[in-house]
Amino acid sequence: MASTLDVLTVPGPSPDWWFNPDRAKDLSDTEAVIAWHARCSDLVDWLLGAAVQSAYPVFAADQMRKEQNWRRDNDKDWEIAPQFDSLGARYWVQYRRSGGTEWAVLAMLFPMAEDQAETADGLYNIWLVRTLNCVASPAEYAAFPTAYFERSTRDVWDAGLPKPDDLIELLPPRMQDAMIDQAARGFLARKTAAGYWHRKLRQVEETPQDLAALAAMQRSRRDDASYTLNEMRLMFVDNMDALADLLAENGSVQYARSIDLLSAAHLRALVADTRLPQTVRVNLARVAFLRLLALGSIREAQAALRNYLALYPTARFDAEAAMAKASEPEVKLALAALTMPLSVRYYGHWAWDMTKVPGFGNYFGTVGQFSADLPDWLRTGGGLQVDVERLLQVGQFWFSQKGYTERGIRRLHDRRMEIALPVPRFVGFPPQGPYDPGVPFGRLVALDELGRLGPDTGLSQRLSEVVIAWADAGSDTIPEMILQQNGAMPQALRQIVQLNRYRTRGDVGGVFAGKAAFRLLHDRFPLSAAARATPYWYKCTSPYCDR
Repeated sequence: MASTLDVLTVPGPSPDWWFNPDRAKDLSDTEAVIAWHARCSDLVDWLLGAAVQSAYPVFAADQMRKEQNWRRDNDKDWEIAPQFDSLGARYWVQYRRSGGTEWAVLAMLFPMAEDQAETADGLYNIWLVRTLNCVASPAEYAAFPTAYFERSTRDVWDAGLPKPDDLIELLPPRMQDAMIDQAARGFLARKTAAGYWHRKLRQVEETPQDLAALAAMQRSRRDDASYTLNEMRLMFVDNMDALADLLAENGSVQYARSIDLLSAAHLRALVADTRLPQTVRVNLARVAFLRLLALGSIREAQAALRNYLALYPTARFDAEAAMAKASEPEVKLALAALTMPLSVRYYGHWAWDMTKVPGFGNYFGTVGQFSADLPDWLRTGGGLQVDVERLLQVGQFWFSQKGYTERGIRRLHDRRMEIALPVPRFVGFPPQGPYDPGVPFGRLVALDELGRLGPDTGLSQRLSEVVIAWADAGSDTIPEMILQQNGAMPQALRQIVQLNRYRTRGDVGGVFAGKAAFRLLHDRFPLSAAARATPYWYKCTSPYCDR
């Protein structure tokens, strides 16, 4: 029935548009019809109210504010928009009129006056006792989790009320997970929304402990804590010791993209942590080496390569055999790099295995999947901003606070009834000023280093320049050309052609690097197996190219 009546939940001009008399003159014909149905049908009225608070109601008091510029008003707390007061009051009246549990649950989703909060607490205690005594009706049992959760978010943690782990076992398993994730989102949202620490909430230093407690609670019922919850824990990490502790506790897959925002020096520090699994340390060592090579830090790259080969002896034979073909240190490192998976991202080419992690595949997508360089959304630090907004479910709850639902927005678009949607601001990284400090993890983001790892100056460009110069200088005489037909140079040039397959730019000697390597391969080594196996050179034009 709710799906059928969803057609009657088209967004209006304000959260209380369907019953606010001041809005009546501004309603379109469609909105006026829906408002009429809401007056005639309690179900439609209830659905419209639920749509306003349907996503993650814990955020209503923090996100819906009068101040549209999201700036603090001197020393005063921000005020909740009056439409929410009227919505809450409306549904408490409906509850007192009918005694229906459904109205009480809906009313609890909105800000409450003191007398309304007392009524909500009384209902919560009744439902709690009846649930504990196994005499609750189906409606009461369904209402109890909502009341429990809403009660826990009203700044009552220090008031001696039940902690989540005291009662959470009373809930269905899926609701337990949902409540823990929502509680975690609540902590994160209240620390990042509007860009300052709200004075009524606990200090930010306590938040990691809050999230760790939630993770421990969730782990007590299954093997690990949720992907979302652990990501949130990472947002409040601002030092490498704490990050290493998280990786050792939960594994690296859950933090793969965040690891990519670290500097090569920080990656090497993680390599040295013996608490991490061997496979994790091997991949971290490889990425640290490739980044240092791309950045031109030859001495540090040599040390990182030694770490990698010590942790991964299987790769030693191929790497040392390749390095024996050259004498210059940078060429040796480049040839060693060509024997391993070429990606300066921790998840890199093995990300396909990660798509098996719930929620991971859509999160990472396929952009730049096969490239050796960082895509722009990662090297600019924008990936962290995306992470914060995704974790806060901005797309779900922000518009719902304004009276919009996802389906409603889609219907308006399909009907060419465009509206001006509000734009929320949640600062992940970089900071935007004194009132927008960003999440603590932003302090570990190596933005200067990441910016140099794109297609213009990253690993693909460095390897192309080094290998092409080496092959050109080592085959400029006929004897050298003949000697190298079955040597290392043509094979290295073939790999450079392949390496540039996903690049849109990057020249060597005024010619696109892939084309320059292709020409040199066929001009100097036409009889080589590598030349026969490389009939084409490539320049990427698809949406998955590095840009």
